[in-house]
Amino acid sequence: MINDRKGRLGDQVAISTFLFLMFIIGGSIAIGAFIFYGDEYDFRSLEAGILTYNVRECIIDKRIDFIGEIDADKFYSNCGLNKEVVEGNNIIQININGKDVFSANKGKVESCRLEGAKKNVNYPRCDIKVFDLEGKKYEIITGSFQKSRRLND
Repeated sequence: MINDRKGRLGDQVAISTFLFLMFIIGGSIAIGAFIFYGDEYDFRSLEAGILTYNVRECIIDKRIDFIGEIDADKFYSNCGLNKEVVEGNNIIQININGKDVFSANKGKVESCRLEGAKKNVNYPRCDIKVFDLEGKKYEIITGSFQKSRRLND
């Protein structure tokens, strides 16, 4: 009779382990479904920050001369940016000593300066950086108004 109790104890341990694993697997499936069918992801702030970094490094490394008329195609090719993507989904404005020298989607740049735009999800997310280079004060304003979405919609 004592030997039978040891065998039954092993069955109870196996059931609790099985239930624990089923709980973990069920929870993982529920979390995965929530992530897949959940809200949109908002990477606009990160995209604007990366674009600012790329433009700033391009200006510093390539020593782009902003004297006279700036050819947008040349700027995009020098900086390794895709013109269609930038002009379709992003904002770029470069100011030197307070003077606008380059703009992409200029009409939407002002929405970056609005205080209320930070709280409104329909406005672009922007990044503004100021730095000095060779005695000139550069201000780079970038923004993204591209929203992520599920591809099957």
